[in-house]
Amino acid sequence: AWLQNYRRILVRYDRYSDNFLSFVHLGCMRIMLQRYF
Repeated sequence: AWLQNYRRILVRYDRYSDNFLSFVHLGCMRIMLQRYF
């Protein structure tokens, strides 16, 4: 539910799964940093 604000993650535009997974990780890191700091 937290990732629904990130359009790049919500709709997979990337051809390669590695690129998509790295953006998922970046989105999760950003959410966690915003919640704790």
